Amino acid sequence: MSLVNPKKYISFWGNCPADILLVIFRKLDFKSLVNSMFVNKYWRDVVEYYCQHFNVWDKLIEHGIDNKGVSFSEKSTLGCRDIIQCAQKWYDVKNAAVRFHHHYTFEVVKSICVYKDNLIVVTNEAVKYFSLENFLLMKIFNTSCLKYEETSSLTADLSLPMDGVIGYNVLTLINKLHHEDCDCTQVRKAVLYDISTFKVYSNCCYVIDIRNVLWVYKADKCEWDVKVMARYYGNKDCICGLNVHQEEVYVLLKRGDVLRVDMECKKFEKVFELDVPMHYLDMKSYMFGDFSVLCAVPAEKEFQIHPQKEGGREGEQIVAACPGLTCVMEHGHILLLGYEDGKIEIFLTNNLIKRLTTPELRFYLQSYSESTVNKIIALDVYEDSDGHHLFVATKSDIYELLIYDK
Repeated sequence: MSLVNPKKYISFWGNCPADILLVIFRKLDFKSLVNSMFVNKYWRDVVEYYCQHFNVWDKLIEHGIDNKGVSFSEKSTLGCRDIIQCAQKWYDVKNAAVRFHHHYTFEVVKSICVYKDNLIVVTNEAVKYFSLENFLLMKIFNTSCLKYEETSSLTADLSLPMDGVIGYNVLTLINKLHHEDCDCTQVRKAVLYDISTFKVYSNCCYVIDIRNVLWVYKADKCEWDVKVMARYYGNKDCICGLNVHQEEVYVLLKRGDVLRVDMECKKFEKVFELDVPMHYLDMKSYMFGDFSVLCAVPAEKEFQIHPQKEGGREGEQIVAACPGLTCVMEHGHILLLGYEDGKIEIFLTNNLIKRLTTPELRFYLQSYSESTVNKIIALDVYEDSDGHHLFVATKSDIYELLIYDK
């Protein structure tokens, strides 16, 4: 029998002198340090003092939030302390409430993107840039854009080829770090032709062209750092997925092979072979985590998770068949899923990989909309002190829902 009174033991650590806690906190990894902020208010104050005194807020975001906290930093104007608290609140989203915030109507919506406190809407005629503080139209780009993404260092505009031109899509990159008054000879804009797919991560854009060559365009001050990362010598259109996780780059082939980029040798190496029916990968697929996959299957099918096992790595990857799935957004440690029937599900990524099939939160857009057409085509998030602003795009409408603590 223990001689330690459990209540006194907990009380001791809950009120442990700050000097002792600081010694302990200095020995913790950043992930554990983030978790320590949510033990109680006293610990949070000590952690905040530690981070402020040793100037480690940026490192706390980079190492304490999944995928270096990139999506949180790019979709908010909050300070480092508030970003960490905002990211941590997603762990308790199952207890959150959802309410209608705003409704915006357009003729045709193709895609949406949130950058800082701006909402970028790609319509059938232009790219429209709105301020989220008052939803005023800030600027318009007239372009045949299909998809637009923006970070603090670059913008990526995927468009159809010009009229009369036969070819694949065109990707236009703008380096936001370039100063127009500088003396460098590098071009601020890069125009890339015959693009199969692309992925924006931090200050880099990873691009696969129709020859299955993977390029990386890194925005740097007054120049583009351009490198060929690898080439896959297979059939055209055989690559169905591209993902960047913790700076590792993965591609998914339609036959189920997962390839990782060997950055030193500049080649693809096979790291995994998915054990799923091959017809899954003929449909739209979404990679998340490192190389887990969500496959959009017909709505009449059943939701199924296929755990993967190879080389003793059981439980680290899954392939899930999601009936009626239309879009997926990975936001740090959470996944937001949209469906053709207006359903929205929010999962903690690690829970889904552990085959916990019940989402943290599930609701339907119909509860906040008078429209009967509710097929969701895109999701995005804006973070502020009020909570998580979830933007849900349908064919002609955008709904802003606020997810907040009850």
